[in-house]
Amino acid sequence: MPERQFDPALAEKLYAMPYPALGAVSGMVRICNAAAAGLFGFPAAGPTPPRPAADFLSPPAARFYQTQMERGYQVGHTQSEWMDRGYHVEIQNQPGGVSLIFVPRLRLDGDHMPQLMLRLDSHIRKQLTPLLAALGQMAPASDEKNAPYLAEARRSVFSLLRMSNNLRDSAKCFDRLDFFDPELIELGRFCREIIQSAGLAAGFSGVKMAFSCSAEPLVAAVDPVKLERILFNLLSNAVCSSKEGGAVSVSVSLSEPGGSIILRVRDEGGGMDAGQLDGIFEKYRHFSANDPSPGLGLPLAAAYTEQHGGAIFLESKKGVGTTVTVTLPYSTEGDPPLGAPPPDYTGEIPHFLVELSDLPGTAPLYGKQTDLDALLEKYV
Repeated sequence: MPERQFDPALAEKLYAMPYPALGAVSGMVRICNAAAAGLFGFPAAGPTPPRPAADFLSPPAARFYQTQMERGYQVGHTQSEWMDRGYHVEIQNQPGGVSLIFVPRLRLDGDHMPQLMLRLDSHIRKQLTPLLAALGQMAPASDEKNAPYLAEARRSVFSLLRMSNNLRDSAKCFDRLDFFDPELIELGRFCREIIQSAGLAAGFSGVKMAFSCSAEPLVAAVDPVKLERILFNLLSNAVCSSKEGGAVSVSVSLSEPGGSIILRVRDEGGGMDAGQLDGIFEKYRHFSANDPSPGLGLPLAAAYTEQHGGAIFLESKKGVGTTVTVTLPYSTEGDPPLGAPPPDYTGEIPHFLVELSDLPGTAPLYGKQTDLDALLEKYV
């Protein structure tokens, strides 16, 4: 049987990484980039003699790597020591191989915000699993008296998971540590399914949601995970800005045959004045003592839009509402659908429960006995 090789297209992405990066297949390192060649003493960037990936990790990180491989997780994060130099190790399991990206630990010089965000993500994430498990054991299903309190506690846990995801993904995106993986998908159906689940959550906030697509079927090459995150971030903002009885509308269209894809999210909320709009998409804009919100949603949506080669615009008027428009270049150059759901970034929790966990009034969604299928049928 021929020896499995690291995917060439994925290798090109690793070669462009600013941090040391190794590419492994079947547990063996096969390639390295220039930064890794200098760090680990390889002669040059490119193919390397096969060596066990565990040789480059501390024992805890090696165990984490093995777990990633066995469970098929898409993204991992842990810490490792190598030759007395500390690193965060990003383990990314792609179809063409596994990438090990070594990010130096937090330093006090230079732009260290992405590394700080990764540290915060790691700390939050370690607390979430035991906390959620403990909540599941605190009261029997028949305990109707405490059920609302447990549901609200679970909602708060999911909200923390969302914050953790945004911290991790923003750090990776801002520090050029993530990948852009376009796939051919039918945008009308893809967006409609997201809007349906979002409409369920918005219904608990007293907000109606409508969707339209003027060009079905519309097959285009997009990164499905990143497009989903763009949509959920925009929908979360729109519903949170809306009053009870308000409406949020989402539309997908094509500017002209073969032109740009236009995705528009409009709400009838309170709107913003010119001062609030200034720098709305800038990263770290809200990291200040005057604003406790991390404010990562819009900058992350903007960064993911730019990775698609697109642009994002926001129009708002105080007392009238806000419209966010995302334009993406129409392209059919991407991998065919794999026939499987997109990578799971929420630990098998339905994505909308995480991404929309900040919406008011949604605590009943997080009750231990909630039948999500029945709720979808009732509210959508």
